[in-house]
Amino acid sequence: MSCQRRVLIVMRGDSLFGGGAERRFWRLFTHLRKSGHDVHLLINRSLLESLQKIDLGAHVSQRSLEGIHVYEDNSKPGGKIVKILGFNLFAIQTIRALRPSVVHLVLIQRSLIPLYMWLLIQRSVRVVHTMAMSLFAYPARVPLSTALCAKLIWQRADVIDSLYPSFAHNYGRRYQNKIVVTPCSFTNTEEFKPADQKKNMIVFAGRFIEEKNPLLLVKALTILRSLDADALSGWEIVFLGEGPLGKELWRQIIQNDLANVVRVERANCISSYLREARVFVSLQRTENYPSQALLEAMSAGCAVIATDVGETRRLVDERTGLLVENDNPIALANALRELMNDPQRCQCLGQAARARVLAEHSLARFADYMCSLWKETYGKNGKI
Repeated sequence: MSCQRRVLIVMRGDSLFGGGAERRFWRLFTHLRKSGHDVHLLINRSLLESLQKIDLGAHVSQRSLEGIHVYEDNSKPGGKIVKILGFNLFAIQTIRALRPSVVHLVLIQRSLIPLYMWLLIQRSVRVVHTMAMSLFAYPARVPLSTALCAKLIWQRADVIDSLYPSFAHNYGRRYQNKIVVTPCSFTNTEEFKPADQKKNMIVFAGRFIEEKNPLLLVKALTILRSLDADALSGWEIVFLGEGPLGKELWRQIIQNDLANVVRVERANCISSYLREARVFVSLQRTENYPSQALLEAMSAGCAVIATDVGETRRLVDERTGLLVENDNPIALANALRELMNDPQRCQCLGQAARARVLAEHSLARFADYMCSLWKETYGKNGKI
């Protein structure tokens, strides 16, 4: 489907290799630009450089580069607050100059409140917001500042594009006729595909924060070794990421004598790890769907172990992986041992996982949905 009007996607961030939403919309943008759509991307330089390192095999066309509007935060003087205010001013100036029919806000970010406030009084442009925070999809204690920021965006948005059906159920009355549910997610299935030979490698990839629960894997590995001193022999366990729990993660690895089999690394590109890994763990406490790292691992043919929470079964079920009870290190240890002792089952689960991604979570399907959504949005309440 053609995007007949100009669309501007707005993203700002400084994470190591971009969060799931940023990676998804970066891939969407490059795909649509290559196909000739009038889609633009407003982004800060540091996030752009990180995203460009994700898909090493992907070619970014000259047309795509022409559609990118970059705030040069890497070279701007001043501290973080100055750069945040600078990005907001740059965004407002770009919208005025570009005159898009739709502005698509990918995240809920307190740093962009000045832009949100400006959009409140700019009714000549339609606004789409993608709600990708699982905290709002389930009964959870959302930080007050985040909740107020979300309320501001949702009040202004013409359409709220939610990744979670449960969000529509919880907020449908309040934002009646605004909420739609994304039918799928996707990843780069050409970059993330299985290596000819898999290694005895277990991968965790994500921010080292409480929600992602990296310490659960350390506890499970400790249990495995306590039951059998040679249980981890011949295996390597790799934690990819960074975050507030990084120091505690290392402390527990050393304390439990796991440093000889565990690596903790920062990586701009995780495809080389996932292509070779046999097992991938996704241990989030409230929701594993639609984790980009999980989709990338499935596409790369990894056997997945995931916590059975939220809408995880939209990706992982008994045919594509093993589901374990949330925050249960014994259950995780048993699942790890089951897969580590059965390479044939790892292969079968990995093949089924990749087949599911190819069949149900394609870039083409997501792009068609998004173009249709934009078309409906800029026609909402009459022509603009």
